[in-house]
Formats: sequence, C-alpha cells, structure tokens
Amino acid sequence: MHGESPRDERSDHGPRTHRTLGRRHAAKAEVLAFTSFPRAHWVKLWSTNPLERLNTEVKRRARVVGVFPNAASVIRLVGAVLADTHDEWQAGDHRYVSVGSIAKLYPERDTGAVSEPNTGD
Repeated sequence: MHGESPRDERSDHGPRTHRTLGRRHAAKAEVLAFTSFPRAHWVKLWSTNPLERLNTEVKRRARVVGVFPNAASVIRLVGAVLADTHDEWQAGDHRYVSVGSIAKLYPERDTGAVSEPNTGD
C-alpha cells in the first residue's frame, strides 16, 4: 500500500486485460483513419451526425406506416429514404464536404473541363 513501489497494472488484471489492450492497439489505425485527411475535414469525418440524421428520418417514416406487412416493404422504405438523401446531397446546394475541399486532397489530378473527343469528321 503506502510506500510500495508502483506496479505494472497490466500484470495484475490477467489475460482478459491483455486481450483488451491488444484489441485497442489493433483498432487504433482504424479509429484514427480520419487524420490522414486535411484538418479542415476532421470535424465532418469524426462526426456521426449525418448517420444519426438518416436513422431519425427512417424512424420518422416508419412510425407513419406503423406495421409493415413484410420485410420487402421495410427494404423499400429504407431504400426510398436513402435515395432521397442521395439526391439531396448530389443535386442540392447542401454538401457535407465541398467539392473544392475534396479537390485539395488530390491536387495533381486534372479536374478541368473535358472537351468532346475528335471523331475525325
């Protein structure tokens, strides 16, 4: 207790703690994958807000239906929500990460306008 030398805490907790520490170490690269992007993207990438918003929309629409007659109807509903969300993100002014911001990820790529191919006519 008092006056004892500090102990290696991992050795006191047995093999279960060693497995947990091993899993944490193995998951570190995946958890921190967002750090390979520019800092301006970090807040958007580590947030789960878009996923939570999508789940909320699915729940809201499911409550309107009440009871689904079969699994296919659930799949159709979720598919419709996903399609609507995709359309909003593609066509709308709402962008989670701007095109200009994404272009900074690959500055060496030519993203300029492409002319029509010359068919020799």
